Amino acid sequence: MMRVRYTRGQNLFNVFNLLFLTALALAMFLPFLNVIAQSF
Repeated sequence: MMRVRYTRGQNLFNVFNLLFLTALALAMFLPFLNVIAQSF
């Protein structure tokens, strides 16, 4: 059984994962903002 150690590569992967999820959330959220902005 392997121990989970937070190496530099794993921290970098976590940062990229967070950035990817943020970009995905923005990509899903921006069209709604666009529709709301056009309705005004």
